[in-house]
Amino acid sequence: MSERKNNGSMSTAAGILLIIAGIMALITWVVAGFLLGTVGLGLSMVPGAEGAATILIVCGVIGVILSILTLLGGISALQKKSWKFALAASIIGLFTIGFYFISSILSLIALILIAISKQEFYGEDSSYTEPATTGRVCPNCGRPIPMDAQVCPYCGKNFKE
Repeated sequence: MSERKNNGSMSTAAGILLIIAGIMALITWVVAGFLLGTVGLGLSMVPGAEGAATILIVCGVIGVILSILTLLGGISALQKKSWKFALAASIIGLFTIGFYFISSILSLIALILIAISKQEFYGEDSSYTEPATTGRVCPNCGRPIPMDAQVCPYCGKNFKE
């Protein structure tokens, strides 16, 4: 079998999806929050509709902030800058809604792609290393312990016996 070199296509696709999701959500929240909110201000004279405009504007501001974070996460994924931020932004993107929840669906796909493309962000030559496992586990408490330990540092189990 031939080994295929990883060129970062999953994180690139995830970045593009997050940018599209962020733009769609941004448009949605600008229209819903600000335009409908300002129109709703004119309806404030209608009994029972006093707070509707305020709620729409507040929701619009929150939606715009979430959309901008999703956009920034897409840029981070494209540049392979920060895996954690790209992952967090894709989770935030789930709550942006967008047109008929399309932004949320695109963010979900991006979340999956970013989660499985962690190595694309860190690369083979980076200083990132997976947490080391010792290969030895305390039979009493089940925690990993150093190979040369005579006593478990967590539960005090003596291995000399």
